[in-house]
Amino acid sequence: MIEKMKKGTFLVYHKDYDVFLEQLRRCGVVHISEKQKGATSEKLLQQLAAEKHVKQTISLLGKRLKKDQQPQNPIHLKTVLEVMQQFDNLIEEKNKNTQQKQHLQKELDRLKVWGNFDSELLEKIRQAGYYLKFYTVRENFFQEKWKEELNAIVLEHVGSTVYFATLTHSEQENEPEAERLKLPEYSLSELIRQLQSTEKRLDEIEKELDALALNLDVLKNGQIDYQNDIELSKVHLNTLSEVDDKLMVLEAWLPLAKEADFIREMENGDAYFLLEEPTEHENPPILLKNNRFARLYEVIGELYDLPNYHEMDLTAFFAPFYWMFFGLCFGDSGYGLLVMVVGLIMRNKVKPKVRPIMTLAAWLGFAAVLFGTISGTFFGIQLLEVDYPWFQNFKSVILHSDQLFWGALIIGCIQIIFAMFLKAIGQIRRYGFASSLDTWGWILLILGNIAVYALSATNRVEIANPMQIHIIISSVAGVLILLLNNIKQNIFTNFGAGLWNTYNMITGLLGDVLSYIRLFALGISGSVMGFVFNDLAFNLSPNVPVVGQIVTAFILVFGHGINIFMSGLSAIVHPMRLTFVEFYKNAGFEGSGKKYKPFKIIKEE
Repeated sequence: MIEKMKKGTFLVYHKDYDVFLEQLRRCGVVHISEKQKGATSEKLLQQLAAEKHVKQTISLLGKRLKKDQQPQNPIHLKTVLEVMQQFDNLIEEKNKNTQQKQHLQKELDRLKVWGNFDSELLEKIRQAGYYLKFYTVRENFFQEKWKEELNAIVLEHVGSTVYFATLTHSEQENEPEAERLKLPEYSLSELIRQLQSTEKRLDEIEKELDALALNLDVLKNGQIDYQNDIELSKVHLNTLSEVDDKLMVLEAWLPLAKEADFIREMENGDAYFLLEEPTEHENPPILLKNNRFARLYEVIGELYDLPNYHEMDLTAFFAPFYWMFFGLCFGDSGYGLLVMVVGLIMRNKVKPKVRPIMTLAAWLGFAAVLFGTISGTFFGIQLLEVDYPWFQNFKSVILHSDQLFWGALIIGCIQIIFAMFLKAIGQIRRYGFASSLDTWGWILLILGNIAVYALSATNRVEIANPMQIHIIISSVAGVLILLLNNIKQNIFTNFGAGLWNTYNMITGLLGDVLSYIRLFALGISGSVMGFVFNDLAFNLSPNVPVVGQIVTAFILVFGHGINIFMSGLSAIVHPMRLTFVEFYKNAGFEGSGKKYKPFKIIKEE
């Protein structure tokens, strides 16, 4: 269900506004109305950028923090600004040294061919009137005459490339048809020394970053401070200034259940406020309140959209169906048992925020165990073929494929009709009984004709003239659908709209019901794949001791792992599709709700 809300309007003198906001934040129960959607300011942009930078730093340094190993020279800083400044300096220096290392490595690789040399000696040769020049050329294009004409000396062959040097009396004398290379300013030994020095500094930077990671708590506290500042800036942006900026006006939403405590808390302040009921045209934020089972499925509903404030929350109504659909799609009791056990184990090992998801996984695993048993599959083993005497009594609950097929269609019909009932109830609650007449007409048309047909076919109730009853039910339903679909309009307009809605309803219902065949198809395909991997494991493994068992185990683990992943993905996605398309559509779901986010002091989880 949706928690009832009260609209609050606050009037505060501008000098008392910051004190009022701190009081409001300590209460931590009001949702600030967004008056300027997407509004921003230079201050807010800077805060967002700073918070993002701190978040990225936490992620990078968090990977360096090792629980069993402490840095030799730990760095302890007091403020987030100090940590960020040192981190940025180290990263900047690291990037420069990394680029320097790449440059030196490239120069070193190029110079290795020529070997070590003394740059001062090369300068003395040039002063003596000789020019020592270095070239590279493809081996096929190297000319032997260069050895006589230019005193060419081949220094190295690398693949099909020749590296050589010439010694001439003139700078421009008889240049060979080859690529001339300019040697670095430093000798090979000097480059090696610089490279080693750069690598040493990089190692030191890595150790300093590891030591800086000890300040993660400082960063996390700083990130929380930034988040609180960001929320405060957003509130300022959604505050209206009146009377020459002397009076601050703020609108917010308050859960009805917390109204009394909020009033007691705010009575000590200097703000004037008014609490009132929302109108039909307003859309207050959505705070869902469900039982322990349905609450687990709120995360699934939020993946699509939240209901608006004036309609029904469908979470508690689709939760049992989703649980059932997952079990049917997963289709294997062994896989389900594995998911259930993992969910129960991880439930006590994850953070409190993730714990409901692990609980949901355990529930869904239990559904797969139950419906996988009904479909007769355990890790790809067909349970109907098991010959153990103690298991024979359990075979009576296993359904054949044709029974599963029709069962999927029946479940689909039940959910669609149930959705129609919810739609009718929702229309009555919002607009009155007259607005739901056409929906009741469709319910009567479907359920009435199905009931008459079922009773006459089974001969449990003697019906004198079934066809006449069919005509009466269809006629009454036709009046509701075609003529009374909107009592505020004239009969001719209703008839045209009713014909169009009838066409859409008939074609839509047929497609909706057929969509539920996927429950049968996905369950069968998963069990068949499991059976295929079992067959491959035991029939393709070599008849060699130890090797055969290893191959069998590998095929089983690899094959069933893939099957569990694919079946699990299908069992999550396709029930969502049935929920968000078939069920939501027939229930008249509108959506566009905004989640309730109270203005409060953000603390570390």
